[in-house]
Amino acid sequence: MCNYYRKFIQNYSKICSSLTTLLKKDVKFDWTTKQDDAFNTLKQKLTSAPILAFPDFEKEFFLSIDASDSAIGYVLGQKHHEGLEKVIAYGGRGLRDQEKRWHINHKEGLALIEAIKTFKPYIANNQFTVYTDSITVRWLNNSKDATGRLGRWSLFLQQYTFNIVHRPGTQNQNADALSRRDYPIDSQDKEYQSDDDLPEIGSLHAERKEHIAVTFEFGWENSIRIPEVLAIEEDQPKDPDEMLPTRQTLYQLQRNCPDFKPIFDYKLKGLVPDEVQKARSLVAKAYHYEIIEGILYHMVSENSRKLPPGHNFIKQLCVPAVLRRDVMLCYHDSKMAAHPGVERNHASLRLKYYWPNMYSDIDKYVRTCEQCQKSKNSKHQRPVPLTPLPIENVFERMHMDFLELSTTPDKHRYLLLVVDSYSKWCEAFFLEINGSEGGC
Repeated sequence: MCNYYRKFIQNYSKICSSLTTLLKKDVKFDWTTKQDDAFNTLKQKLTSAPILAFPDFEKEFFLSIDASDSAIGYVLGQKHHEGLEKVIAYGGRGLRDQEKRWHINHKEGLALIEAIKTFKPYIANNQFTVYTDSITVRWLNNSKDATGRLGRWSLFLQQYTFNIVHRPGTQNQNADALSRRDYPIDSQDKEYQSDDDLPEIGSLHAERKEHIAVTFEFGWENSIRIPEVLAIEEDQPKDPDEMLPTRQTLYQLQRNCPDFKPIFDYKLKGLVPDEVQKARSLVAKAYHYEIIEGILYHMVSENSRKLPPGHNFIKQLCVPAVLRRDVMLCYHDSKMAAHPGVERNHASLRLKYYWPNMYSDIDKYVRTCEQCQKSKNSKHQRPVPLTPLPIENVFERMHMDFLELSTTPDKHRYLLLVVDSYSKWCEAFFLEINGSEGGC
């Protein structure tokens, strides 16, 4: 690293002479106060002017990043006059145990993410350049179908404007040196160190450890939607505190429901609508309903070869309109339901309950569930919106169109308009040929 910034250190060779002597052949390595003073002098030079400088927000920043097997390093700097690189700040940290097992491409990507997070106050609203000796980091900024860790990193980088430039390792020694030094273990790293007590999942060399008990606590009492009726059972409990709608109450609710009232009138009293078409429809529909002990049930045939004839009917309890939302809430929002999708929710409900348009009601309920909207990702990827092509110079792109006017004394009716995309300069020309087709 000192070699990288040696042009800023006066008498660099003289200062380093005592250190380079120890590297010669047949020379005993003896670290004395002379070498210690030279080492401290170089550290002081790297952390003071002219190598270290104040940031100039009128100029572009750059990041130099690198990663090794044990650490990552990054440098924030700016190029001043004559292209000389000035350091604004140094940065780096050691890799945690699980990070050391990553592929080198992921380590290089981690160095980029950590560098941007560390120096965010300087580069958040400015365009900057990233120098790296890894070509794969350039792919991270242009990735479209990345998932998992790379997908989260790619999404994080979209909020910044920067260019990634490949720099050979011999020219990236400043960040390379920071990625090879030892870093102290902070409190956050110590938390990851405790994972060594657990066996590695899928490892052939994992030792057998004692069983670990894990307790999960869920704050269901703070749920936004609390069901008023947890379920509707055919046999009601006798405990008044746990009693759901009684059989008599359920009978009254079914009789007053507009969907089931005509069925009751036909089954009990033989009443049908005056219109012939509606009467025929009601008679055909009532064939699938049965009243058992005053409660209306819907009978549906289950097409299955495994069931013997006469035993392939499902008896579904008819749910009145006032209780349908509570039933859907129980099967979708309860502790054991875990917010299933539309198909699973409908498959579970149809085994016991029925009401007209049940599938559409379940579909609407699930799609408007707030918890599902927050936690479940959409399977339909939305394409990136189109953006105009960049324009870098005048007269690089021209726009032309014809304008029809009233006939002039010279018998001209058409005007050719030409506009430059970059400068917005406009020119107008009368056409000798009448008609836009002739002009084309």
